Amino acid sequence: MSAPLNTLVPLDIAHHFANVPDPRHRAFRDHHRLTDILVIALSAVLSGARSWDAIADFGVSKKTWLRSIGLELPNGIPSHDTFNRIFAALDPRAFQHSFSSWIPAVCHTLGFVKFR
Repeated sequence: MSAPLNTLVPLDIAHHFANVPDPRHRAFRDHHRLTDILVIALSAVLSGARSWDAIADFGVSKKTWLRSIGLELPNGIPSHDTFNRIFAALDPRAFQHSFSSWIPAVCHTLGFVKFR
């Protein structure tokens, strides 16, 4: 059972994580978009990736698909070091808040039990 169309919440990762502050200096933010990094990392982990190398490899192998879902990837797929640095510097509470809004939206749309 899914929600009526007028109550649907966007399910895309970029929408839910748009308010996570980018921890990088402004001079380095244009090389890789933060939302691209978060979408790749979350997609990779949900697909079984368990290391920064595996996340970067996932990105390389799924580059065409990632672009088809709207990622810009202005400088290609970030390296494993970039994923590591970004996640080490992210505000964990902001990330948790975004994750906690995304998962219930997905579960609600799929008809799973409501989260509180």
